[in-house]
Amino acid sequence: MTAVVDGSSTTTRAVRRKPVRRSAALLALALGLGLVLPALPAVAAPANAWSSPSGGSGNALHNAGEATITPGNAGRVARAWTVTAANASGGQRPTVVGDVVYYLHRYHSSTDPSTLVAASTRTGARLWQVTLSRPNDLFFLDGVTVSGKLALVSYQQPRGAGAGLIAVDTTTRRIAWTSAVAANSAQSYAWSTHQVYADATRAYVYLSDHTLSAYRLTDGKLQWTVRLDDRQGVGIALGSGVLYVGYGGGRIPGITAFDAATGRRLWTGPGQGTPVVAGDRVLSSTGASLVALKAGGCGASTCPALWTRSFPSGTDLTVGAADGTSVHVTYRKPAPANPYGDRYAGVIARLSVASGAQQWSTTLGDYSTPAVRGGNVVWVINEYRTQAGVLSSRILGFTATGTSTSALVSLPAQQRGFPQTLTVGGGTLLNETNVPQQLIGYRVPGT
Repeated sequence: MTAVVDGSSTTTRAVRRKPVRRSAALLALALGLGLVLPALPAVAAPANAWSSPSGGSGNALHNAGEATITPGNAGRVARAWTVTAANASGGQRPTVVGDVVYYLHRYHSSTDPSTLVAASTRTGARLWQVTLSRPNDLFFLDGVTVSGKLALVSYQQPRGAGAGLIAVDTTTRRIAWTSAVAANSAQSYAWSTHQVYADATRAYVYLSDHTLSAYRLTDGKLQWTVRLDDRQGVGIALGSGVLYVGYGGGRIPGITAFDAATGRRLWTGPGQGTPVVAGDRVLSSTGASLVALKAGGCGASTCPALWTRSFPSGTDLTVGAADGTSVHVTYRKPAPANPYGDRYAGVIARLSVASGAQQWSTTLGDYSTPAVRGGNVVWVINEYRTQAGVLSSRILGFTATGTSTSALVSLPAQQRGFPQTLTVGGGTLLNETNVPQQLIGYRVPGT
C-alpha cells in the first residue's frame, strides 16, 4: 500500500534499552590482564569527485568529498575564471575528479574537431586534450563519465547512421577503445538520456538503437544487451549491482530494475522519468509527486511505493542533491498574480529520504534549476524579479542542513535563461552556460 505523506511531523516511540552485557575485553581490562584490542580501521574520507554529468552513477547531484567550499566561507565565493566556447554537450554538467574538470569541447566551425578536454579546476587552464572526431563526424551530447583511469563518452552519427562509446585513457591520454553499434533507423537523441554509467568493471549506456547495453571496461567488449521501448523517453540510474530504468510516462510508466551483471529483469515499481539512488531508496518524480521505492526490491516481481509525497500540480518538480538521509527538490507553487503576470513562486525543499517528511523549505523567485550539493552547501540557479521588476538570474547557496532559510551567498548569474547547469568539485563551483557557450569557475579567494 502506498503511504501518502503530508509533511506533518511524526512521533518516535521510546524504546526501553536492555542492559548492556560487559564484553570480555572490558572485563579483562578491569582485571588488569592487559588485553590489547586491534585498532579499528580508519573510515576513509569520501573522494572529491563529480564523476558524471549527474554527479555519479546514481544521479544524486552530490559531491560529498568537496571540503573547500563550506557554509563558513561560501559567502566569499567569487568568479575566478571563464572558458569561452567550452560546451559541446548541450548544456550537460562537466565532470570533476580531484582538481581536474573534464568537458567536451567544439567550436561552431567546420575546421575545429570535437575534443575531450582536461582542465584545472583552480584556473580553468587546459592540462591536456584528446581529439575524438573530425568536425561534425560524430555528435557528443551527453557529457563525460569517469571510472578509474577511463573517461567515457557516448556518441551518435549524423542521420541515425550509428552510435557507440569511446573510452579515453586519462593516464596515456589516448583513446583506449571504441565500441560501435548500428542504429535500426534514423533516430534522434530526443528526451532519452545517453549518459554513460559505470562501475568498476562495466560501462552501461542506452543508445539510439533502443538498447540498454553493458560493455567491459578493459576492452569495450559487449557483455549483454536489453531492448527497451523508448517512445515515452528513458532515464537510467546505477545502484549497487542494479540498473534502474524509468520511462517518461504514457503507455509504459514505472521503474524497472535490472541485474547489472547479466541484464536480467528483477522487478518493477511505480515512478517515472530518470531515477535517483539515495541510500537504500530509489526516488523519481511523476510530475506532481515524488515516489520512493526500496532499492533492493521487495522480494516480488512488482513492488509498491514506500511513500509518495504530492506537490502542487504542473509546477516543474525536479529531484536533486540527494544522499542516504535527505533529498532536495525544486518546484513552483501557484501564487497570486503580480503586476507582471507571474502566477508562480519558486520553492526549494529538503525532505527525509526515509519517510518523505519535509525538513526545510524556502521560497525563491520564480524558477530554479535542480539543486546540486558539494559537501554541506546546496546550490541552485534562480530566476527572479528585481525590485525594479526586471527578470534576472542569480546563483544561490544554502546550508544543506539545519533550518535557516537565508542564502549563504547570492551571485549574479552570468547568463539569463536556460539551459545552464552547476557542478561542485575541486574547490570550485562550475557554471556551464549555453548562449554564449562558457564554463565559469567560482572559488573562494585564496583557496
